[in-house]
Amino acid sequence: MRIMGIYPDQIVIAATLSACAELIVLEFGKQVHANFLKSGLGSSLSVDNSLVSMYAKCGCLEDANKVFDSMEIRDVITWTALIVGYAQNGRGKESLNFYDDMIASGVKPDFIAFIGLLFACSHSGLTEHGWSYFQSMEKVYGIKPGPEHYACMIDLLGRSGKLTEAKELLNQMAIEPDATVWKALLGACRVHGNVELGERASLSNLGHKVKTQ
Repeated sequence: MRIMGIYPDQIVIAATLSACAELIVLEFGKQVHANFLKSGLGSSLSVDNSLVSMYAKCGCLEDANKVFDSMEIRDVITWTALIVGYAQNGRGKESLNFYDDMIASGVKPDFIAFIGLLFACSHSGLTEHGWSYFQSMEKVYGIKPGPEHYACMIDLLGRSGKLTEAKELLNQMAIEPDATVWKALLGACRVHGNVELGERASLSNLGHKVKTQ
């Protein structure tokens, strides 16, 4: 595009940075960021959100925070990028702090934000926090949990050795468990040596309908 003399606008920049975030291509993302700064184009919420997401997902949390702090306007996508980024980089407790700051700022969480929260709880061993967030989804914000949320909760309970509670949650699901849910349960069974439940999870993951008891 640039070779042909066509210069990207903010929409193209945001889309390119989002692709860099998904592919974890940090150096190219930094180059896009530098070219954007040189272009003289004014900043936009979509570009800033893509920058926060890219730096956070690539593990450059300091750079993500710099962009975040420079933003005059932040929405749920902005906050979620930090929540997910910190969670994916093993800093779950800080991820939860960002959630508290988001709520205090008046921004309500969405479907994706809760995935990041529950992921953070799972990888930090914060079982009580996880339950609290999970229960608040529908009761407080009217968001029905999806397979990703159930998978995070089952992983959280499994990591904590609470296989009975994980099994009960699975049986209470209002939607059909998908592969991510069964894999989470199977992983917990492997860690804690529950062969019988693990076999059921394995069969279900292969497409056989098995009711846990």
